[in-house]
Amino acid sequence: MEAKPATGVGTSASPPLDAAFWRIERTSFIGREDQIRDLSIYLEDGARLVTIFGAPGLGKTRLLRRLGGLLAEEGASVWFCDLTAASDAGDVLAVVTRTLGIPMVLGGTELDADVQLGHALAARGRVALLLDNLERVVAHAGALVSRWLVMAPSALFIASSRETLGLEEEVCF
Repeated sequence: MEAKPATGVGTSASPPLDAAFWRIERTSFIGREDQIRDLSIYLEDGARLVTIFGAPGLGKTRLLRRLGGLLAEEGASVWFCDLTAASDAGDVLAVVTRTLGIPMVLGGTELDADVQLGHALAARGRVALLLDNLERVVAHAGALVSRWLVMAPSALFIASSRETLGLEEEVCF
């Protein structure tokens, strides 16, 4: 069977956003240096799944984007996945594959797509997947992220959410 990209998924990957993109901010980033330092320490110590969680309006997304910029400056391939419109595991898969430009084979199950995505993440080496607004799909995302952690040992997963995933590997900030 010929592999075809799923509807809405590009056939070629857009380049990851470089460090210059991540530094563009409309307002100053004052008083959060300690938080960035602490998050960086978690990653340096080997954390691969970090969730920045808290109530709405605390600046979780901004902190996530700033951390992404630092990772990009260090040479990581950083991808920002906005999950605002996602409501289930299929939506998460669609957002991530579209963001990464990964064509998916049509006709498979969600598990097939999940495994394909895990292999694609592993093939990219040092990649950081920023999952914004994860609370919308926290009930579905845990199983996906758990499999990706196993399948892509060089990948980092950093989320912003009002809820944590509850995974053993998760560092909550």
